[in-house]
Amino acid sequence: MKLESSKLRIEVLPEVGGKISQIALKPDEKQLLIPPQKPYVTIPPGGSWMDYDMSGMDDCFPIIASGIYPCDPWKGTEFRPLGEWVYGRWEVIAPAKEGRILMRRRGERLPYLAFKTVSLSADDTLRLDYKVENHGGCSLRYIWALHPLIQVGEAFRLNLAAGEKEFRVYPGKPEFQVWPSYGSIDLSREWIPEGKTLKIFVAGIEEGRCDLLLDSCAIRFLYDTAKQPVLGIWFNNLGFPPGSQSPFRCIAVEPCSAASDELDELEPGRYLSIPGHGAVSWSVELKIERRTGSEP
Repeated sequence: MKLESSKLRIEVLPEVGGKISQIALKPDEKQLLIPPQKPYVTIPPGGSWMDYDMSGMDDCFPIIASGIYPCDPWKGTEFRPLGEWVYGRWEVIAPAKEGRILMRRRGERLPYLAFKTVSLSADDTLRLDYKVENHGGCSLRYIWALHPLIQVGEAFRLNLAAGEKEFRVYPGKPEFQVWPSYGSIDLSREWIPEGKTLKIFVAGIEEGRCDLLLDSCAIRFLYDTAKQPVLGIWFNNLGFPPGSQSPFRCIAVEPCSAASDELDELEPGRYLSIPGHGAVSWSVELKIERRTGSEP
């Protein structure tokens, strides 16, 4: 399914976990996301996201890393990598011809109903709206994170909004260090060593805004820090997929609800929850503009 404006073309695959497979910048159709590495297929029950195509933009919910749900009454429930939303298919409620793509799906292991709307709020802006209803009587702890694999060349710049910004490296001890220094590397503009990956969570951002500046375009991520209090950033300098003959280079800017990929690593108060028989909603926008004549 496609959404188009005078500046953007958005491709959505409801049957492949609701994935946004590509964001193309007109007029030359420049592709911003990593293209498919394997044929698109619906990941079946019992499958693992790591064994299928991992390109494009996915959503992680209610966990990022594979793991065990830590809270009663669902304590001990197992989750695969990226949680539940990348598996199976989403039901389309409103098709693209109405100017938006509205999808929904029920939880497999937890009692919730999720809604996801993909739209263009302006010619240059992709908007994602989410709502999750908890149909159970107990509070539901969760992690949500956007997971967009953005193609990045040798040069880039990450501009984060003001604040006393600090970050932690995941996996590792939940200790924070001052952004953007990672040893001798300035993470706002310098690559980690070739063949490596690095996942970090940045806290202390006062306003939900992050600009990723590339040679040809600028992508501004806008989000609500009350709903996504930390910003995940995944740097992949030809270190992923593991064991691959054709690894790719990308950066994933990931507004996130907790500074971890796991639901039991941090103190309980560091996670967001949906009250019993309650609901939560949030949104993210990607404003994409052409850049010419200068490096990031």
